[in-house]
Amino acid sequence: MHEKVDLGYGLNSKRLTNPAMDINKLPPLDLLILSHFHWDHFDQAAQRALDKSLPIVTTPKSSKELIKMGLC
Repeated sequence: MHEKVDLGYGLNSKRLTNPAMDINKLPPLDLLILSHFHWDHFDQAAQRALDKSLPIVTTPKSSKELIKMGLC
């Protein structure tokens, strides 16, 4: 995976290890809890593979970002 993650304010990081589980191997999800909208919590792989009908519980600020992306 080794995706580049934008951390804001000109900072970025590159993932050095893959997640513990491939996103396609997760069991069926009822909802997603997003504590805050940072790319290390909601990366490109999640954006691509996420079922767009899955409810997302998050903060008002994060929901604005998700709406911009067409996910809410």
